[in-house]
Amino acid sequence: MGGNRNQSINQSISFLIALFVLLTFFFLSVESTKASLWMDDMAQLSMVGRGVRISSFLHNILWEDNNPPLSHLIYAVWLRVAPYGNFWAKLPNILFVIVGSVTLCQVARRIYGDHFGIVVLIISLTNASIIRMAAFTARPYGLLYMMSAFLLLIQYVRYSKYTIKTNVIFGIVLLLLAYTHYFGCIMIFASLLCDIVRVVRKKVKPTSLLAYLSIIAYIPWVKYASQKYLEQGSGFWPHKPDLMSIPQLLRELCGDSPITWVLLVLFLVMFTVRLKHDSHYSEYYRWNVFVLVFTVMSVFVYSAYINPTGSLWVSRYFLCISPVIMLLASLAIFVSLDELSITNTNRIIVLLVLLIFVVIHNVESIHSRPYFAEEKYEQAANYIMSTEDIYNPDVAIFCSNYAAHEGWSYYLTHNGQRPGKAAFFKGEIAGAEQFENINVIYYFRVHSDPDEKMSGLLNSEFHQVYTDPVSGVVRYERNQ
Repeated sequence: MGGNRNQSINQSISFLIALFVLLTFFFLSVESTKASLWMDDMAQLSMVGRGVRISSFLHNILWEDNNPPLSHLIYAVWLRVAPYGNFWAKLPNILFVIVGSVTLCQVARRIYGDHFGIVVLIISLTNASIIRMAAFTARPYGLLYMMSAFLLLIQYVRYSKYTIKTNVIFGIVLLLLAYTHYFGCIMIFASLLCDIVRVVRKKVKPTSLLAYLSIIAYIPWVKYASQKYLEQGSGFWPHKPDLMSIPQLLRELCGDSPITWVLLVLFLVMFTVRLKHDSHYSEYYRWNVFVLVFTVMSVFVYSAYINPTGSLWVSRYFLCISPVIMLLASLAIFVSLDELSITNTNRIIVLLVLLIFVVIHNVESIHSRPYFAEEKYEQAANYIMSTEDIYNPDVAIFCSNYAAHEGWSYYLTHNGQRPGKAAFFKGEIAGAEQFENINVIYYFRVHSDPDEKMSGLLNSEFHQVYTDPVSGVVRYERNQ
């Protein structure tokens, strides 16, 4: 009878998890259609979209981007087989985020039971920052989130019971994480330091470190990418962080949820005061805390003191530690309930109240602003391509964003499903004589101002006739 009862409970828990995942997928599917891709996504599509030759693939992602190739490869294949639309463009990352959160749920269930797993799943899958920066983009951050969650799972298995099989899987996850994003390498280095300490303390055998040898397969990419770094220099656009940037970052990674933020702080305080001395919360929690602190502080020191002009302080890059934050913040609830010796009934009531407040806040945040940045590439393309004269030879399209390039053709051509028209972007205007046969220009100002040649041509040779109220596209006609 006991076995049947446990099986029934497990089936009920699995049903609840599946139901929540399906509801979340439906919600994200609807919300994903409400906003266009933004500038970084346009750059991604420019590098690997349907119109890009495979022979140009590596050159594009190396010289036009600053990320390893795994997510680019996935999108290069996906964009050639997927239907057109915002949902379809974002679907890979939506699935990556869902799989990552389900993986995190499985880690939590192993640590503290089914209730903990469900809490982690709900808090992570409704995290507004994860949804905006990872799920609703066409960049590597959804994959980064998922691979980081895989790392947490396989590391927990390794710490619970070391086997050659888990070590091999761990090595594969390390390599995939490295090929997803450079911040994944910071996590890997932090993990290596922890494992070296465990070897020194004779907690595990030195052979456990062999998994890190898989990173040897990352050396060819590092050698290839270092050429770009040496030729282009170390300058980068992010700001130099200050000390207040650290709590601001952590709060943003909590989805700007006050409850999740307080829970994370509470756990870190409890860990500092007591948990590090408690054998029940030993190696695996120490690993998580160290990875979190090391990743944040190493990037902070580099960006604030070592190379401020080449700062790497970009919040979405830190999505690699979001699984850690979701796990530790949720753990604070259960540790606190244990300390207070709350009965099971009251424990469930407390969990329900907390989750209701978190979900309401997070869902409202996602619903009110589902996009990372409001840039209306889709609306602009739909307006321009619907005008009667767009295919006339004396009509041109201008766009102020230099990074869009071929990426905007995803919207202009509906990913190759309708005839498009070449657009001229910032930095591509040579002079007025280049457009002496042009009488009408549709100008889309997005992300940045036009350069002097573009604005000079528009203001001296043309005049505004109409501005589309939805997209902001301006129709210019030549002066008589």
